[in-house]
Amino acid sequence: MNTSNSKIMKILVIDDATINLQAARAQFSEHEVTTANSYDEGREFICKEKFDVVLTDLLLPGSDYMCRMSNEVGKEMPVGIFLALLAAKHNVPLVGLLTSNHHTHPGCACLDHFCSKESRNVSLGFLTVNNSKVFLCNDGNLSTYKFFADDLSFPIPFGGESWSEAVPEKTKALFARKKAEPEAQKVEAKHWSLLLSAMQNFSVTAPISVSAKTP
Repeated sequence: MNTSNSKIMKILVIDDATINLQAARAQFSEHEVTTANSYDEGREFICKEKFDVVLTDLLLPGSDYMCRMSNEVGKEMPVGIFLALLAAKHNVPLVGLLTSNHHTHPGCACLDHFCSKESRNVSLGFLTVNNSKVFLCNDGNLSTYKFFADDLSFPIPFGGESWSEAVPEKTKALFARKKAEPEAQKVEAKHWSLLLSAMQNFSVTAPISVSAKTP
């Protein structure tokens, strides 16, 4: 799915769920996509490579590195926020933080105090950090879109058959398949491309600005 008209972007997506990483690769097939399934792997990519976009899940399992003084290895923690800040420190232009467990973890609920403005019907919070645009999102809908298991590039549409001319042919085709193959395997996955589109189309007014010094 083309999310930026013509520019091929380098995109890093960090999530511990395999299905969400597969969805990212499918939805950003026209871009150069790198995926990471842990805090440590994401941190290494951010520190060593240059990206145009970094998208990360909020809740990631505790690693040996971060939990070496405790017994929290493997427990989900809201450490994605630190990956987002690290990406900003390394001058990634667009950074997005998304949580899938809306209000099932205190860290997710805390994002309510930031996510108050809509773009493309997605609730976002926005800050500038070290001149990077950092977006915070706890819109649960973005994490529960239904896809055909063999096509994670675009979600299965809702609604009926009264399409306007503006509706993409892909949407019409998926709706037709939904009717023709009611038993086809479906999965839930993150709609990363909608998040990025909302970020790119966000109207910035009086953002909170935070500076970070990079050695």
